[in-house]
Amino acid sequence: MRGPGVPCACAAPDALTDRGKIERPALLGRLAWDLYPGPIDRFDDGNVVEAEFFGEGPNAVTTGDLLNGANRFALVGPDGRAEVLQARDAALVAPGRYRLSKFLRGLFGTEGAMRAPHPAGSPILALDLRLTRATLAPDEIGAPLLWRFEANGAQADLPYAPAADNARPFAPVHLRLNRAANGDVEARWVRQTRLGGDAWSQAEPPLGEEREAYLVELRAGGVLLREAETTAPVFLYTALDQAADGAAGWLEVRVAQRSTTYGAGAHAESSIML
Repeated sequence: MRGPGVPCACAAPDALTDRGKIERPALLGRLAWDLYPGPIDRFDDGNVVEAEFFGEGPNAVTTGDLLNGANRFALVGPDGRAEVLQARDAALVAPGRYRLSKFLRGLFGTEGAMRAPHPAGSPILALDLRLTRATLAPDEIGAPLLWRFEANGAQADLPYAPAADNARPFAPVHLRLNRAANGDVEARWVRQTRLGGDAWSQAEPPLGEEREAYLVELRAGGVLLREAETTAPVFLYTALDQAADGAAGWLEVRVAQRSTTYGAGAHAESSIML
């Protein structure tokens, strides 16, 4: 992308490729207070946090505007993973400092990136039209690229391997474990979808992947007993298999949807006493 913007090279600076142009600086800041975990799929009324923004800051929005995508932020953790959240209420409390509240948390399958807590100092970035999408070829995902940012005659280089997080399957929901009289344990769940899942009239979420597949991990005491793959949202761990694995005590079940592009996505987890 070029200035205010950035090209990127796949190997060396003499192989730079134009990737896009940034027209306006992003709305960027950092937390001034810790932000603790909150509920998913409903408003987080318990958390209030203050953040310092560099330059322009956010404004409060209506509930309707929030549900239409306003005030959406990425809150980046120390490992680079980001929780996507929204804040309906934003109030200026000091120069460059804003108090944020009335959150929607863990959006777009990012509930697994929620920290306990997100510490003060964590970067927060507004996900709005100020951002520019960089063009990437499929074989560049995960490749070490050199990104060059150019603005007003200055430039800065940053090595970065782009991830395919937008292709990461969301964690399944409603994971239920039931133990039968004969000792078999049945796990059932409902998939989430990254694509086209907003219609209320749908009987079930669209697949959103080339094929339906799930990775099931079975653990006891933190020790991996077995991995299995299933093409339906159900898995049976028979008493015979439990005996072969030496399973005893609390059985921990983790389920992730698979993608041919990304691999195993975010997982759901539940446990049951054998």
